[in-house]
Amino acid sequence: MDIRVENLLAETLANWRAWIPQNYQSLNQVPQVAKKLQEGMTNDSFLVTCADFKAVVRINCGYSSNLGINRGREMKIQNLLKDKPFIPRVLHANNEVQVREFISGRSLELNDLANAKIKKLIEICLKDISTIDVTKYDKKNYQAYMENYVNQLEKPESLYIEETIRFAKLIDQADWRPIITHNDLVPENIIYSGKQIYLIDWEYADFAHPFSDKLRLFGRNHFCNQKKGDILTALQVIQDNTDKIWLELRKKSYEH
Repeated sequence: MDIRVENLLAETLANWRAWIPQNYQSLNQVPQVAKKLQEGMTNDSFLVTCADFKAVVRINCGYSSNLGINRGREMKIQNLLKDKPFIPRVLHANNEVQVREFISGRSLELNDLANAKIKKLIEICLKDISTIDVTKYDKKNYQAYMENYVNQLEKPESLYIEETIRFAKLIDQADWRPIITHNDLVPENIIYSGKQIYLIDWEYADFAHPFSDKLRLFGRNHFCNQKKGDILTALQVIQDNTDKIWLELRKKSYEH
């Protein structure tokens, strides 16, 4: 285990009484790591337990800003979502660590999206999120976001980069109302308990275009109105190129 991860994990567990829920304050021993979880490609997450208490400790990667992650914004958005029944309760969070309640269930797989019941549950959650008033927050600037990515590349491909910035500008110039978007809403970030779904890992969340999450999860065929074609194409290009650049930046960060 990386020494930074090991130290932050030990420090978080040592301070367990500061974040453990009130109904578990009577416990008299430190929660222990049960196993390392395979969640995501960005951070290191661990299931910790003590008696019947379970939580997930996430040690944030040390190069978050390079990947376009704003931990302050993540915590702000999690606070806006804290009363939603499909959002796991965050017990503790700072720039380096997050502790959340453990949800018993399984991560979705791609073929689960063809299940009408599961798809409906996801759509209900996304509709609920879209009703949250975020007008006082700055909406995502796609050009600035992508330039932060592009400027870190050692040998950017000119045509590929030109396309990325051109479509980012198109999105910024279009007329749209921002909503809270997850921006990494893939099946692995959705837990299904058998009755309910839960949306996890909000570190890439932003006040962004309302089509973003449905496009990422369901694809452009989910949208039947052909008048949306230009903006869908732009968003798709940005999502695809963000994924490609993200992989390059993650590899670069590991090498250093």
